[in-house]
Amino acid sequence: MYVCKELIGEYKAVVQRPKLKKYIREKDVLDTLELMSLYCFCVDIEKPAVSPIRDVKDLYLLSLADTIPADYIISGDKDLLVLS
Repeated sequence: MYVCKELIGEYKAVVQRPKLKKYIREKDVLDTLELMSLYCFCVDIEKPAVSPIRDVKDLYLLSLADTIPADYIISGDKDLLVLS
């Protein structure tokens, strides 16, 4: 599995949201980050993606997929799912 610093940053931000924070223990967040550092390849995004998705904050995911290059993106994000 591949990650980038933008993806790790988004993970850290999302788990701090009040509606999620009450369900996720800090230890679990730290454990997940440790697992990511041990088992994921962290790559630098080489070039910014250009795409017609609504949420420009998600462009880094397309850039990551382009950099690797990835055959698949695993996501529940509706804007990414419609791209096929």
